Amino acid sequence: MSNLKLMIKKTFLEPLFHNLHKIKKMHKLKASKEEWAAKAQKGEFAFHKGNKWRNSPRFMEDTTLLFESFGFDRDEYAGKVVMDIGAGSKLRGKFFRDSKLVAIEPMADDCVKEIPWTDLTDAYKLYSLPAEDRIEEMADHCDLIFSINVLDHCFDFEKIVENVYSYLKPGGLAFLSFDEHFVTDSMHPLILTDDICLGVYEKVGFKLIKKSKGFDGAYKAKKNITTYGHGIFCLNYWLTKE
Repeated sequence: MSNLKLMIKKTFLEPLFHNLHKIKKMHKLKASKEEWAAKAQKGEFAFHKGNKWRNSPRFMEDTTLLFESFGFDRDEYAGKVVMDIGAGSKLRGKFFRDSKLVAIEPMADDCVKEIPWTDLTDAYKLYSLPAEDRIEEMADHCDLIFSINVLDHCFDFEKIVENVYSYLKPGGLAFLSFDEHFVTDSMHPLILTDDICLGVYEKVGFKLIKKSKGFDGAYKAKKNITTYGHGIFCLNYWLTKE
């Protein structure tokens, strides 16, 4: 998306449709898998392949600041299984020292083949699959599952939440963070709002520990932003499986 289109979307369209949502309760939990594969994934791979931020020390510096602002400690999952849903081209999960990092990324095979600086093969387990595909061997396997700025880029939100619930150990933590926006585009085919997401979590069986909008702490102070790039706020959920 060009800078001009992004500016128009963020400045004019998102606020307009945010207000309209209050009346019509718009949402979109599912999109065409074929269009997602042809458009969203093609765009995502081009974005990652040329991403200078990920191919720099700033990526882990910003990731560390982000996780710490959300209340995570680098050593709290040492020796435990941590899953990253939508890892992209670089492993955010390396923030968690000495954990067994599982990465799910539909572009993983292409990243490994075509991006020299990717570190995806450092993962304990790597799956080059959409998050919507169930991985049976991971059932009840994970102590922590996180997903950062991903789920609004996917094609079936409820299926992903079902999979996250399946992979999580009883008593484990799922942390899901993504932008709430009200206008779709080729790389953001879903409209995920707080009210509709809470209903999906409850339906699947999750217990909500807490939720928040935007960013907090040092990350908020340094970045002075409220989203990962789209919409007005990001939505953040801490969920557990009893």
